[in-house]
Amino acid sequence: MNEYTKICNQCNTRIPLSARFCPRCGTPFFACSQKEPPTSSPFLSVDPASSPISIPSKTFRGYLLKDLEICIGSQYSFYIDRFRLLRRKKITFNWGAALFSFHWLFYRQMWSTWLYAYGITLLFSFVHNMFLSAVCFFNGFPMGYPQFVEKHFALCITYYLFHNILIMLAWGFLGDRLYWRHIQKLLNEHQCFHRAPVYDEALAQDLKAKGGTLTASEMVMMVILNFIFSLILTGCINLGRGVLLKTLNFFFSGR
Repeated sequence: MNEYTKICNQCNTRIPLSARFCPRCGTPFFACSQKEPPTSSPFLSVDPASSPISIPSKTFRGYLLKDLEICIGSQYSFYIDRFRLLRRKKITFNWGAALFSFHWLFYRQMWSTWLYAYGITLLFSFVHNMFLSAVCFFNGFPMGYPQFVEKHFALCITYYLFHNILIMLAWGFLGDRLYWRHIQKLLNEHQCFHRAPVYDEALAQDLKAKGGTLTASEMVMMVILNFIFSLILTGCINLGRGVLLKTLNFFFSGR
């Protein structure tokens, strides 16, 4: 079947069914159809009888700067400079990502990245604690890592700080790259790659809603949810540590 199913009424160009705009003259897609669009269409943002509203045609990596500005919001100038540095293979460091890690991800509504990274971190935390408990057991601390902390508090604090600094650095160096991938994916989902430089109110509202940041109340709710998950993880770690130490005592201490 031929993928071209519509003819633009303005310039007679054959265009795909999924196109929002005519790639030649920029006419909104509902004006390209021979049938009148339904009044409930979510893309009915411009009067079909009027000319489309033009916007600056400057682009970055195939995306209109106006679309990027709508997605990023008030920090557009800061992040577009970061994205340009990444394009030139430069190293950038995002202090927001470094200081807040997961909180920064869901503040920027990077839900899939947050879920993936948070799941890996929870799994790593559990395995890491089990490993430390086993190492402590075989080094003369039958109660595991908590007993080792009591005996070597300064050493444990140093290890804790070193461990968290490494994680902070990793998030800082990955932050801008993760955010660019998020913005790029969002724009691709809305067919913004190499789109015509015309304004669409419905598209702008959707990009702003999905590419913006959480409100203060939404952020508080997410922090509370994260705290609940942390409590559950702590309970699982304590339970797992107890089972592990009992098992090791049974097999290696004859208890």
